This record gives sequence, structure tokens and C-alpha cells, in this order.
Amino acid sequence: MGSGTKRKSNDQVRINTPAQQSGNTGGIATGIDTSALSAPIFQDKQVVLFAGGIDALIEHLWFKRHHLRLFDKIAAMNFYAVTGLNFSLFLGECPFGQALNINKSLVFCQELDRRGVCTLPNIYATNDAQRKRWASFLAQRPAIQQVAMNSQLQRTKASIAVDDANIRYLLERTVVNILIQGRRVALPTDLQNNPRLQLASSGALKKEAIVGNQLSRYLEQQVTPATTQTIRKHIVLV
Repeated sequence: MGSGTKRKSNDQVRINTPAQQSGNTGGIATGIDTSALSAPIFQDKQVVLFAGGIDALIEHLWFKRHHLRLFDKIAAMNFYAVTGLNFSLFLGECPFGQALNINKSLVFCQELDRRGVCTLPNIYATNDAQRKRWASFLAQRPAIQQVAMNSQLQRTKASIAVDDANIRYLLERTVVNILIQGRRVALPTDLQNNPRLQLASSGALKKEAIVGNQLSRYLEQQVTPATTQTIRKHIVLV
């Protein structure tokens, strides 16, 4: 995501199931709709995929990754970059389960990297031992200059404190830049203007997409397609 004026864009792979297509939303994902980036909102933008979602979806995608050809399909979508899949790590959870989920996220990056996709390891730790392992991992791989961190669901003082500790540990013991998906209010004041931290939010794009969709519906009823395209090019959202 680094430099550039049109890189603060993100989207998640949309999952369609036969059940959903027939109106029943209770089905399990069996296919991946790779047309997400064809939406007008993403035209002329370098889009970063923040690979995350509810645990049931993530675990199902991982279990079906070969059947779904998950890595090939994500690679074919031509994202500017993709973060590691955000498997959950819970405070107090079995250390083995935490280590397993961290490794699964790294394997996700590895598989995409083999297919030529720029990947950003998704970093999360619940204790100093895990933070030390992350610092060692990054020190052994100096080519990694950018990582990602998801702080969207950090709402309690305890969870925010864990994020704070993770960010400070990386800033003090590594040279990587950190792309944080979440709310600026979750960052302590002394970190908010740190040049190695970048915050990504989908709020502006969601607003633009909503306005754009409403405008399209209106224009389709009022003017010709050629005029609609001309008007779209001159829209400035505030």
C-alpha cells in the first residue's frame, strides 16, 4: 500500500453459493466470485485485499482451499497486494492452536507468493514470546518491508492493549512498516503520526460505492448510457 494516492482501497473475496443464488443464505460457500474488481469503484485503483472474515468462513475456505483453487483464483484477480489470512488468536487459547493459526496464515502468504502475488504477512501476537518469534522471523527475511495488522474488532481495553504492545514491539525491534486495518481512535496519541504506520479504512470507498450505485440507478432512468459515462467522469464526492 505504501505510496500513491489511490492505494487506500480494499475489498474481500465475495463468496456465492448455489443456496444463496436461489435465495437461501444458509448454505456453505462452494465457489468464489472473482469479478469483484470489475466494479466501477475499483477502476484505476491499486487494490489491497485484506484477507479476513468470520471464523466459520475463513476456516471453510482454508479446508476447501485446494478444491476451490483458492490461491490460483486470488492470484488471477490481480490485487496490488494481499494480506495474510486473518486466522483468530484468542487470549488464553491453547498455545499450540495459536501457533497453528499463525503458521496457516504464513502458508497462505507463501502459496500466493509462489504465484507472483505481493503478500503482506498478517501479524498478531498475544504475548511476548510470540512477539519475539515474529521479530526473529522478520529479521531473517529482510526483503519483507511491509506487514499488516487487523485491529477492526479491538474494542475492549485488554484487546487494545495487546495491539498497542504488538505495534510498539515491531516498531522498536524491526524495520518494517505496518499497515493497520482498523480505526485511528484505537491508536495511542503518540503513535498516530508515526511514519511507519499506515491506516486503511474502507469507509470512504463504501460511501463512494453507495453514492455511485444510487446515481447509476437515477441516471439509467433519466439519460442515455453515453451521457451517464460522461457525468460519472466529472463527479467529485465530498
